[in-house]
Amino acid sequence: MAGETDNPDQRIAEDVQLLISHTLALFIGGLRAVVTLGTFVAILWGLSGRLTVPIGGLTLVLPGYMVWVSILYAAGGTWLTDWIGRPLVRLNFDRQRYEADFRFSLVRFRSSAGSARSSRRWWATGGASCAGRSG
Repeated sequence: MAGETDNPDQRIAEDVQLLISHTLALFIGGLRAVVTLGTFVAILWGLSGRLTVPIGGLTLVLPGYMVWVSILYAAGGTWLTDWIGRPLVRLNFDRQRYEADFRFSLVRFRSSAGSARSSRRWWATGGASCAGRSG
């Protein structure tokens, strides 16, 4: 058991180190995403040019149409993911609650079994005869 933590100070230090490393990774990932988004928007805007769409008697001109299509695509994917994933949050919460109830029941069963074992041992070793004489 070489890697186990044996005192609270060590656990606190490890938790602080994990918090800092996860926060730094999150910040760097966010910064990378923003830079990538800016780069791709600039490239798509330059590649896509203008799209002219005749609607009835009007003409709609969309500059950088590939950027707008990609934004609509990302929004649709986000909505679909939310629509599918939102019920899963409740299911995961219920699963964790049932597992916690099961673990609690196991602990209660184990402690009950231990006291039942102790009383059986007491009766088997003559505790009943001692109790009968003192009454």
